[in-house]
Amino acid sequence: MQAKTFSHIHPSSRQRGAVASTEKTQMANTKAVAVALLWVMVLSVAAVDAVSYTTVDNSCYCLCMVERCMLTPGATREACAPACDEGCIKAGLHGRIDEHDFCGY
Repeated sequence: MQAKTFSHIHPSSRQRGAVASTEKTQMANTKAVAVALLWVMVLSVAAVDAVSYTTVDNSCYCLCMVERCMLTPGATREACAPACDEGCIKAGLHGRIDEHDFCGY
């Protein structure tokens, strides 16, 4: 019977360096792509948030403020704003956009 011999191929130090360099480059590229995707996601969320803020329909709130509550004698915008906001929200509509929203008052 003939004995089988196995030859192991060991890469030279130059080949090992090239493989390590390629792996580092691939890892760096992967990290760069991950960071770029993260930035795209953050910017898109910010853009959607900004668009939703400008497209909020606060017509219920402003209608209440301008045509109902502020016509009441002695009414103030500070008293009308929370009442109109609460009423619109209870009706399932958008209320006040922010604390500085008084629909022109």
